[in-house]
Amino acid sequence: VDTVVNNKVNTVATSFGSFIRTEGSADDSKVDLAKLEESIRNEARDNAKNSLGVDIQFVGIRKVGVPQSSLDVVLNAMVTQWTNKAGTIVHIAQQEANAIRAKAQNDKDTALQKARAEASATLAAAQTDALAQFKLMEQDPKLATFLMQLEALEKSVKKQTTLILDDSMGPFGLLRGLDSPLKEEDSEE
Repeated sequence: VDTVVNNKVNTVATSFGSFIRTEGSADDSKVDLAKLEESIRNEARDNAKNSLGVDIQFVGIRKVGVPQSSLDVVLNAMVTQWTNKAGTIVHIAQQEANAIRAKAQNDKDTALQKARAEASATLAAAQTDALAQFKLMEQDPKLATFLMQLEALEKSVKKQTTLILDDSMGPFGLLRGLDSPLKEEDSEE
Protein backbone atom coordinates (compact mmCIF):
# COMPACT_ATOMS: atom_id res chain seq x y z
CA VAL A 1 0.00 0.00 0.00
CA ASP A 2 1.30 3.42 -0.91
CA THR A 3 2.27 5.71 2.00
CA VAL A 4 0.13 8.50 0.59
CA VAL A 5 -2.87 6.19 0.59
CA ASN A 6 -1.94 5.00 4.08
CA ASN A 7 -1.79 8.59 5.31
CA LYS A 8 -5.23 9.35 3.87
CA VAL A 9 -6.68 6.27 5.56
CA ASN A 10 -5.12 7.34 8.85
CA THR A 11 -6.51 10.84 8.42
CA VAL A 12 -10.01 9.47 7.86
CA ALA A 13 -9.69 7.07 10.79
CA THR A 14 -8.45 9.73 13.19
CA SER A 15 -11.00 12.31 12.09
CA PHE A 16 -13.29 11.10 14.85
CA GLY A 17 -10.76 12.23 17.45
CA SER A 18 -8.39 10.29 19.59
CA PHE A 19 -11.06 9.36 22.10
CA ILE A 20 -14.78 8.97 21.34
CA ARG A 21 -17.46 8.11 23.83
CA THR A 22 -20.48 5.97 23.11
CA GLU A 23 -23.32 8.19 21.97
CA GLY A 24 -25.16 9.86 24.83
CA SER A 25 -22.65 8.71 27.44
CA ALA A 26 -20.44 11.04 29.44
CA ASP A 27 -18.81 8.11 31.25
CA ASP A 28 -15.40 7.19 29.79
CA SER A 29 -15.65 3.65 31.14
CA LYS A 30 -18.62 2.86 28.85
CA VAL A 31 -16.84 3.16 25.51
CA ASP A 32 -17.93 0.36 23.15
CA LEU A 33 -14.73 -0.25 21.19
CA ALA A 34 -16.31 -2.81 18.83
CA LYS A 35 -19.01 -0.33 17.85
CA LEU A 36 -16.44 2.43 17.48
CA GLU A 37 -14.19 0.24 15.30
CA GLU A 38 -17.17 -0.68 13.09
CA SER A 39 -18.20 2.97 12.76
CA ILE A 40 -14.68 4.01 11.77
CA ARG A 41 -14.38 1.07 9.33
CA ASN A 42 -17.66 1.89 7.60
CA GLU A 43 -16.82 5.59 7.25
CA ALA A 44 -13.25 4.91 6.13
CA ARG A 45 -14.26 2.05 3.78
CA ASP A 46 -16.64 4.22 1.79
CA ASN A 47 -14.19 7.11 1.48
CA ALA A 48 -11.21 4.87 0.71
CA LYS A 49 -13.09 2.76 -1.88
CA ASN A 50 -14.57 5.76 -3.73
CA SER A 51 -11.50 7.97 -3.75
CA LEU A 52 -8.60 5.51 -3.56
CA GLY A 53 -9.91 2.17 -4.69
CA VAL A 54 -8.85 0.49 -1.44
CA ASP A 55 -11.13 -1.95 0.38
CA ILE A 56 -10.78 -1.78 4.18
CA GLN A 57 -11.64 -5.15 5.73
CA PHE A 58 -11.27 -4.31 9.44
CA VAL A 59 -10.23 -1.56 11.84
CA GLY A 60 -8.58 -2.32 15.18
CA ILE A 61 -8.00 0.22 17.91
CA ARG A 62 -4.61 -0.31 19.50
CA LYS A 63 -4.45 2.82 21.54
CA VAL A 64 -7.07 5.10 22.98
CA GLY A 65 -5.80 8.61 23.53
CA VAL A 66 -6.86 10.65 26.51
CA PRO A 67 -7.56 14.35 26.00
CA GLN A 68 -5.09 16.76 27.57
CA SER A 69 -7.88 18.33 29.62
CA SER A 70 -8.56 14.95 31.28
CA LEU A 71 -4.85 14.51 31.98
CA ASP A 72 -4.72 18.00 33.47
CA VAL A 73 -7.63 17.22 35.78
CA VAL A 74 -5.99 13.98 36.95
CA LEU A 75 -2.59 15.63 37.44
CA ASN A 76 -4.14 18.56 39.32
CA ALA A 77 -5.99 16.11 41.56
CA MET A 78 -2.74 14.24 42.23
CA VAL A 79 -0.89 17.49 43.02
CA THR A 80 -3.71 18.54 45.35
CA GLN A 81 -3.56 15.15 47.08
CA TRP A 82 0.23 15.39 47.48
CA THR A 83 -0.05 18.96 48.77
CA ASN A 84 -2.70 17.93 51.30
CA LYS A 85 -0.58 14.99 52.46
CA ALA A 86 2.49 17.22 52.76
CA GLY A 87 0.44 19.77 54.71
CA THR A 88 -0.77 17.04 57.06
CA ILE A 89 2.77 15.78 57.61
CA VAL A 90 4.03 19.32 58.27
CA HIS A 91 1.17 19.93 60.71
CA ILE A 92 1.92 16.70 62.60
CA ALA A 93 5.64 17.57 62.68
CA GLN A 94 4.85 21.04 64.05
CA GLN A 95 2.64 19.53 66.75
CA GLU A 96 5.43 17.13 67.74
CA ALA A 97 7.96 19.97 67.74
CA ASN A 98 5.67 22.09 69.93
CA ALA A 99 5.21 19.16 72.33
CA ILE A 100 8.99 18.68 72.52
CA ARG A 101 9.49 22.43 73.13
CA ALA A 102 6.82 22.44 75.84
CA LYS A 103 8.41 19.42 77.55
CA ALA A 104 11.86 21.02 77.34
CA GLN A 105 10.51 24.26 78.81
CA ASN A 106 8.78 22.31 81.59
CA ASP A 107 11.99 20.36 82.32
CA LYS A 108 13.94 23.64 82.35
CA ASP A 109 11.48 25.26 84.76
CA THR A 110 11.56 22.19 87.03
CA ALA A 111 15.38 22.14 87.02
CA LEU A 112 15.50 25.87 87.78
CA GLN A 113 13.07 25.48 90.68
CA LYS A 114 15.10 22.58 92.05
CA ALA A 115 18.37 24.53 91.68
CA ARG A 116 16.85 27.59 93.36
CA ALA A 117 15.57 25.43 96.23
CA GLU A 118 19.01 23.84 96.65
CA ALA A 119 20.67 27.26 96.48
CA SER A 120 18.27 28.61 99.10
CA ALA A 121 18.97 25.62 101.36
CA THR A 122 22.74 26.02 100.89
CA LEU A 123 22.50 29.75 101.58
CA ALA A 124 20.43 29.14 104.70
CA ALA A 125 22.98 26.58 105.94
CA ALA A 126 25.85 28.96 105.18
CA GLN A 127 24.09 31.81 106.98
CA THR A 128 23.47 29.58 109.99
CA ASP A 129 27.13 28.52 109.99
CA ALA A 130 28.27 32.14 109.56
CA LEU A 131 26.07 33.21 112.46
CA ALA A 132 27.58 30.50 114.66
CA GLN A 133 31.08 31.54 113.57
CA PHE A 134 30.26 35.18 114.24
CA LYS A 135 29.10 34.32 117.77
CA LEU A 136 32.41 32.49 118.35
CA MET A 137 34.31 35.50 116.99
CA GLU A 138 32.51 37.78 119.42
CA GLN A 139 33.62 35.61 122.34
CA ASP A 140 37.33 35.69 121.44
CA PRO A 141 38.15 37.89 118.43
CA LYS A 142 41.90 37.14 118.51
CA LEU A 143 41.31 33.38 118.51
CA ALA A 144 38.88 33.74 115.59
CA THR A 145 41.43 35.80 113.66
CA PHE A 146 44.10 33.20 114.42
CA LEU A 147 41.83 30.36 113.22
CA MET A 148 40.95 32.22 110.01
CA GLN A 149 44.63 32.90 109.32
CA LEU A 150 45.50 29.28 110.05
CA GLU A 151 42.76 28.07 107.68
CA ALA A 152 43.99 30.47 104.97
CA LEU A 153 47.53 29.19 105.45
CA GLU A 154 46.37 25.56 105.17
CA LYS A 155 44.42 26.29 101.98
CA SER A 156 47.33 28.10 100.34
CA VAL A 157 49.87 25.29 100.86
CA LYS A 158 47.85 22.17 100.11
CA LYS A 159 49.34 20.32 97.13
CA GLN A 160 53.11 20.48 96.87
CA THR A 161 52.97 24.25 96.76
CA THR A 162 56.02 26.45 96.73
CA LEU A 163 55.28 30.00 97.84
CA ILE A 164 57.75 32.86 97.95
CA LEU A 165 56.10 35.63 99.94
CA ASP A 166 56.96 38.26 102.48
CA ASP A 167 56.29 36.93 105.98
CA SER A 168 54.42 40.04 106.98
CA MET A 169 51.68 39.38 104.42
CA GLY A 170 48.33 37.84 105.27
CA PRO A 171 48.33 34.81 107.52
CA PHE A 172 52.08 34.23 107.21
CA GLY A 173 52.86 36.23 110.32
CA LEU A 174 51.87 33.04 112.12
CA LEU A 175 55.00 31.39 110.78
CA ARG A 176 57.16 33.88 112.72
CA GLY A 177 54.90 33.77 115.71
CA LEU A 178 53.63 37.31 115.34
CA ASP A 179 50.25 38.15 116.78
CA SER A 180 49.54 34.62 117.96
CA PRO A 181 46.86 34.23 120.63
CA LEU A 182 48.88 31.29 121.89
CA LYS A 183 51.71 33.66 122.86
CA GLU A 184 49.37 35.74 124.94
CA GLU A 185 48.12 32.68 126.80
CA ASP A 186 51.73 31.63 127.52
CA SER A 187 52.63 35.11 128.76
CA GLU A 188 49.55 35.30 130.99
CA GLU A 189 50.53 32.14 132.82
